[in-house]
Amino acid sequence: MEDERWQIRFERERTARREAETLLHEKSRELYLSNEALKRRAAELTASMESLASAQEALVRQGKLAALGGLVAGVAHEVNTPLGVAVTAVSLTVEQAAELEAMVANGWLSKSGLQRLVTSLRESTGLARTNMERAAALVQSFKRVAVDQSSEAPRNANLDQLLADIVSSLSPLLRKPGASVDLRVPRDIALRIDAGALGQIITNLLQNACLHAFHGIVTPAVITIDVAQRDGAVIMVVGDNGVGMTDEVARRVWEPFFTTRRGDGGSGLGMHIVHNLVVERFKGRIELQTAPGAGCCYTVWLPFGSEALQEAGVT
Repeated sequence: MEDERWQIRFERERTARREAETLLHEKSRELYLSNEALKRRAAELTASMESLASAQEALVRQGKLAALGGLVAGVAHEVNTPLGVAVTAVSLTVEQAAELEAMVANGWLSKSGLQRLVTSLRESTGLARTNMERAAALVQSFKRVAVDQSSEAPRNANLDQLLADIVSSLSPLLRKPGASVDLRVPRDIALRIDAGALGQIITNLLQNACLHAFHGIVTPAVITIDVAQRDGAVIMVVGDNGVGMTDEVARRVWEPFFTTRRGDGGSGLGMHIVHNLVVERFKGRIELQTAPGAGCCYTVWLPFGSEALQEAGVT
C-alpha cells in the first residue's frame, strides 16, 4: 500500500515536471521571439537617431539652424525618457530570465513559480516594446521636421500631419511654460508646399509665445492653431491667451532686432523671419490682433499659386 502511494506521488510529480518543462519551452520560445523583436526595434531606433544626426549636420552646413535651435536641443531629453523606461524594463527581463534559469538548474521550478515569472516577463517585455515604439515615433517626428527645414523644395503633404509633426517636435519648448497646443486642422487639405518654410513660421510663432506671451502667466497657457482652406488660400489663425501687446510693441513686432526680452533669450529676429517668409516666400500676408491682457492672434493667408504653395498634384 505504501509503495502504491509513493508510486502515485512519483507519477504525479513526473507528470507535473513534464508539464512545467513543456510550458517552460513554450514560454522560453515566446521570450526569445520577443527579445528578437526588441533587438530589431532597437536597431531601427539607432538607425533613426543616426539619420537625425546626419540631418542636423546638413542643417549646420546650410546655416538653417535658426528655427531648429530650440527643438533640436530638446531631442535628447524628449527621447531619453521612453528609452530610460525601456532600458529598465529590459534589465528586469534579464534578471527574471536569470531567476528562471536558476530555478530550473536547482530543481526548484514549480508551475506556479513559472507562471509568475512568465507573467512578469510578459509585462516587462511589453513595457520595453511600448516605450521603444514611443521613442521611435518621437525620432521620426523630429526627423521629418529636420529634413523639411534643410530643404526649400516643395513636396506633397497632408497639412494636418505636417502641422502635427511640427507641433510634436516643439514639445520640449512648450513644456517650459507649461503650454498646450489645440490644433484644429481639417484632414482633407492635401497640397504641395515648402514644408521647411511653413515649419519655420509655426516654430517662430510658438517660440515667440513661449518667450513673451506667457511670461508671468499663472492660468494654463494655451495656443490654438485653426486652419481652413478657402478663397484660393490656406488660412491659419494662431492665437494665445497670454499677456498681449501694447499698441507700440504691436506696431514694431515685425522689425528686425526689435525685442522686449533682450538678455532673456529674445533676439528680435523671430517675427521678422515669419513676416519675410509669409510675404516673400509664400506671397501672402500676416496680420496681428492684440491688446494688453487679451493675448495675441495672428492671421496668416498663404495663397495657392506661389512657388512655395500649390494645389496637390500641380508641379
